[in-house]
Amino acid sequence: MSDARLTLLPRPHLPTRFLIACVHEARPVSLALHRTGLRLYVEHEVDAVDDKAHTASYRYVLQADEPHESWLVRWEYLRERPRGYPYALGHLHVRARWTEPRGGDLAAKALQRLHLPTARVAFELVLRDLIAEWGVAPKSDRWAELLDDSLAGFEQRRTAT
Repeated sequence: MSDARLTLLPRPHLPTRFLIACVHEARPVSLALHRTGLRLYVEHEVDAVDDKAHTASYRYVLQADEPHESWLVRWEYLRERPRGYPYALGHLHVRARWTEPRGGDLAAKALQRLHLPTARVAFELVLRDLIAEWGVAPKSDRWAELLDDSLAGFEQRRTAT
């Protein structure tokens, strides 16, 4: 899928919070995806509590190239609702164009600004989507089995939020 590696970085403002990201020269960057010109930006924050890691937020961004402006799909999640935040905590953004305006407020709103509600999306499901839908080459012939096993572990360990 990619030769890049994810790194665990402490967050200086919270001693129990860590960022999981691909890092180059001390800053998060996107991962190049095999057999495509696509890239994946991963920003996953976790809180270490006792012997568990709890997801605080994530942002997985499928990009056409390195600049963030080239994004195609964004999966986003926040554990806690910021004050005044009206959107679903788990949501999806898709860069798309409305081709048949129907009038009213929806026609005037850029579709990529819509927050399409989702449940919390496991990273394994994002990886499966990249392979199945976007033509990303897996690193192993056993990719489906490995993702299924990892996803089963995620489901066993996950908390309600």
